[in-house]
Amino acid sequence: MRHTRSLAVLFGAAAFIGAVSPATAQLSLGPLDNNGDGPIPPVYAQGLRQNVDRPLAPNDVEQGDKLPPKGPPLWQVIPRAQITEEITDNVRDAQTGRQADLITTFTPGVYIAADAPRLTANLDYSPSFQKYAVAGDQDNISNNLFGTAIATLVPDTLGFETRGAIFQSAHTGTFGGVPTSQLTNNQRTDTYTAEASPVLRHSFDTIGDGELRYIVGETWFGGQTGATTNSTPTAFNGFGTTQPISNALHNELRATLDTGGVGKYVSNRVTLDGQRNDVDGGIGSNKESLATDEVTLHLRNNFALVGSGGWQTLEFAQVPSQNYNGPTWYAGMIYEPNADSQISLNYGLRDGAKSFQGDMRYTITPLITAYASYAEVTTTPQQAILQNLNGAVLGPNGSVLNASTGLPESLNNNLSLQNDVERLRTFQGSLVYALEPNRFALTGTHQETNSLTGLVPNDSISGGIFTWDRKLSPLNDLTLNVGYSAEDSGHTNTFSTSLAFRHAFSQTLFGEVDYSFVDVSSVAGGTNFLRNSLIFTLRKVF
Repeated sequence: MRHTRSLAVLFGAAAFIGAVSPATAQLSLGPLDNNGDGPIPPVYAQGLRQNVDRPLAPNDVEQGDKLPPKGPPLWQVIPRAQITEEITDNVRDAQTGRQADLITTFTPGVYIAADAPRLTANLDYSPSFQKYAVAGDQDNISNNLFGTAIATLVPDTLGFETRGAIFQSAHTGTFGGVPTSQLTNNQRTDTYTAEASPVLRHSFDTIGDGELRYIVGETWFGGQTGATTNSTPTAFNGFGTTQPISNALHNELRATLDTGGVGKYVSNRVTLDGQRNDVDGGIGSNKESLATDEVTLHLRNNFALVGSGGWQTLEFAQVPSQNYNGPTWYAGMIYEPNADSQISLNYGLRDGAKSFQGDMRYTITPLITAYASYAEVTTTPQQAILQNLNGAVLGPNGSVLNASTGLPESLNNNLSLQNDVERLRTFQGSLVYALEPNRFALTGTHQETNSLTGLVPNDSISGGIFTWDRKLSPLNDLTLNVGYSAEDSGHTNTFSTSLAFRHAFSQTLFGEVDYSFVDVSSVAGGTNFLRNSLIFTLRKVF
């Protein structure tokens, strides 16, 4: 139940950080593009891109994910406002009795970024107000937010990191690829997630670099939070049938000692970690302790063997059958076939089960890049959201991107939101081809959940999305998206496609016309509907 790479989040502390806080990374601050999109922060994929035989060099800047030298302090605030008119032929996503409607959406927003000697931070916030001309019961207000802050309170000694997000998702997880703005109120779940992490660092001259990090994170929910209807009723330990999603609190204390190079070919890292996860009134509360020692053997400047061994304990408050007290280990390799590529793969015993884990970024040609990742963990839906938060970065207009691939990221794994303890397996592969004026991206995803409580049926979702972006002229762009997903437990298939044309009226005023089509079908008596939408958007950046 690992909770790795925690760059955290509680925005109540952000103001204090901004007043006192060297950042460990730099934002890509700059002008808007011709679609009115704000600057995209760089991809912080150091673990994937760092050379296996040397530390990250401050001046080693490549592909936007290395750490450039710090410049003068810079703040940037970009307000914006957007109005959208959507004409749809099936406002309630009904199989029969389709009803047309006109939906007006007003979305103000602001992008805030800081790049100062003691603070690197960015935040995008955009509340959305939807008004339905006919289906007034669907009127809603939603919030979208993503932000990070990395601060240095005492150079080389004390830091503070925060990270947080607000987003909406389909409650049953069955509508992969459908914009959340088109979900009906009985399908939309609001998720709020935040972490904060003070960090204490010290360099021991003859031993190595030490770090002590305390992490507190919380995930809570609004909107549709009831038990999912596609779950099979099962009695379990007096908890009844299915479990609605509940708020959860995460506490973690982690100490690491990185000895750096031990001689010419060996480096070593020792980790001591303790976690506690409390789920309000539901299944999923657990405790974990972990002690490991990871050794890296650098056989060549682009190839290394990695091995780790230690001891792990897992204790589940309501699921004692899944408790574990025993060894943990893994072994594998890291390979850099060229300067822009890295492949890592290992196999081991984690959380009481053996599994593979790997990541790949491979530059096939200067124009074609392939990405792939596979992971298998024991977790809860609340912990998975926090883990995904830590692997994400901010994109244009509040969009969330995967830190390793730069492609859109889903923070809730596209599976149903319901209290459970589960074995989660995730594979994602992407192929990106970029040659102006075109950019093509093909991404495939497969996720499996095996319930360890028996409360929720085992589930899987597989799908893919193809995106084609074409710059028609300096002022006009075209984007085509085609997506498909298949969810197993509800036997639900979702096909979606959209075509968007964008035009820049000026440097601060932008227009867009979209057509979208959604086809959701189920062979098990579940959801079935077709939906066509024509959407007109006007966006002003101030």
